[in-house]
Amino acid sequence: MKKRMILATGLVLLLIFSAAAADKARFLAEDGDRAYHGSHLALHAGTEDCRICGNYLKVRAWPDGNAAVVGHAEQADLVHLLEISGKWARIRVVYSAQSSPDSWTGLEGWVDAAYLECGCSERTYYAGGVDGAQGGEITAGSVNLRETASAKSRSLGKLERGERVRVLGQYGKGAKTFYRVVRSSGQSGFVSAEYLKVGGNLPEMAYASPGRERNPSSGLPDYGTASTGLDLYTGTEELRATTGQLRVRKTPDGEIIGHISPDDSILLQELKGEWARIKVTNAKSWYEDCWTGLEGWVSTEFLRNERVSPIADKQQYKALTKETLFPSMKGMMLDFSSGAGAWQTELCIKENGEFYGEYEDADMGVYTEDYPGGTIYECRFSGKLSIQSQLSDYSWQLHIDKLKIENSHDTEYIEKGVLHVPSKPYGIEDTEVLILYTPGMPVSEVSESFLSWAGMYESEERLYGFAIYNPVHGYAFR
Repeated sequence: MKKRMILATGLVLLLIFSAAAADKARFLAEDGDRAYHGSHLALHAGTEDCRICGNYLKVRAWPDGNAAVVGHAEQADLVHLLEISGKWARIRVVYSAQSSPDSWTGLEGWVDAAYLECGCSERTYYAGGVDGAQGGEITAGSVNLRETASAKSRSLGKLERGERVRVLGQYGKGAKTFYRVVRSSGQSGFVSAEYLKVGGNLPEMAYASPGRERNPSSGLPDYGTASTGLDLYTGTEELRATTGQLRVRKTPDGEIIGHISPDDSILLQELKGEWARIKVTNAKSWYEDCWTGLEGWVSTEFLRNERVSPIADKQQYKALTKETLFPSMKGMMLDFSSGAGAWQTELCIKENGEFYGEYEDADMGVYTEDYPGGTIYECRFSGKLSIQSQLSDYSWQLHIDKLKIENSHDTEYIEKGVLHVPSKPYGIEDTEVLILYTPGMPVSEVSESFLSWAGMYESEERLYGFAIYNPVHGYAFR
């Protein structure tokens, strides 16, 4: 027994000391290269292209050197790169060789990005590219950049017709084909193959090359105006943040002064390119370094234009007036979907009551020899809403003054082996009246049909965001 204990202790010590001798990524010669290395790894986000360089690499609960260690990753482990935040990379172990006692398939957390490297050649790495990348061009306006290769996944922003992107891979088949792309700003995501023409030159990336003359503390340059639409929320508390770092200055290597979570209420004070200056107005985080009044810069990749957790304090709900109703919804995207399958209708309302949206339903089960890729039912639309009356403190009756169908084709057509079928704006058809619910609406006062489509339960006390109800069919947009 004593001999076994000695051997076990020796194994643990060997693993601990091996971490100190771990090699950093091939092209990371000095700390000044960290910012560029992180920006390059971001091009591989969403893939299993990267590998762990060292043994017994600490996996932490959040991106901080003092955060709790939740496990260790090994060179032999296959990892999925989820995201990059400064010098930290969030990974998930998709296959564990179990060469360390606390590594397992499914282990997820943050590691030092210096010990994570891709398989790109040196030439490609320093040119700001990815081996195997192709150029591509967006062929339609207001195309969703999705978080995953699915029409049901969250939209990260909009791409416009003519925008060139880097195409890194193809996912799915037929009508459900998506491409993983990277914008010139470095933002990555997935685009439906329907709206992307692959080929042509690669776009230039906005970040700098890692020249030795660059000031290591300068981080990445500003990317210009934010393209995510978050500027619409400046001066409001309508945003929520995923887990992220708050920094003294707007650079990936800026000093970390705290952490924020989805439970925290935040005020968006200013946008500078891909960075946002925020203030925590109600701290409910589990982080010890988060408090009400905390202020600093956070990467916009951590901000979402939707509430991701309920507001428990009823006093935070404010009844809106006729003058503030539509302006409070400025740029907000509401969603109507089943929660399963491939169909979805998105509806965006402007501050003057105008709206636009799109409906799409991909069905691979409807096909023939002429269109083996399946069928897509689609509709693009726009229109104008007006306020008819206020029903309660948190509900309003709206009228659809104008509704225009803007499909690219009036009849069915086949493109790239897929049948496209022009459709109606599913969710707002067959009615001229819609009911708008504002944050704070008592759940006890809405219909069972609304709760069902909204994916809510009667036990929930209030709505924590805006919602639209179609009283004819009982549909709900949230």
